[in-house]
Amino acid sequence: MKNKMIGYIIYGVTALCTAFIIFVIVYLLVTIFINGKGNLTWQFLTESPSEGMTAGGIFPAIVGTFFLVIVMT
Repeated sequence: MKNKMIGYIIYGVTALCTAFIIFVIVYLLVTIFINGKGNLTWQFLTESPSEGMTAGGIFPAIVGTFFLVIVMT
């Protein structure tokens, strides 16, 4: 009985932590899209940086992040 109760508590804490993390991620993404909607263009997302990385896009960073996630899983 005691082990079952501890299991429920751990499950609840894990569920709360997961919900909190999902909330933070959604909040950050919504904030980025609302505040950056004028700057988030297709060119910005698909071009490479130019002019000494002071202009251009972020495509290599997106691809690099994708491959890091794939390798780490």
